[in-house]
Amino acid sequence: MNSGIYVLEPDILQLIPEGKAMDMPDLLSLAKKKGHNVQVFPVSASWFDIGEWEEYKRAVNFINSV
Repeated sequence: MNSGIYVLEPDILQLIPEGKAMDMPDLLSLAKKKGHNVQVFPVSASWFDIGEWEEYKRAVNFINSV
């Protein structure tokens, strides 16, 4: 599992083969192999996966209760 906010230089996107899908871990690994500067900023704070409607509602309820 990975999550985050990605900030990419436009030339990194050129590494994705046209018409193909590529997961971020694979893209970042390829970028590193090609000599691009890849950095991370780990965050240990709590977070919510809001990819599903029920999870989104749970996150909203939590925020409203704080």
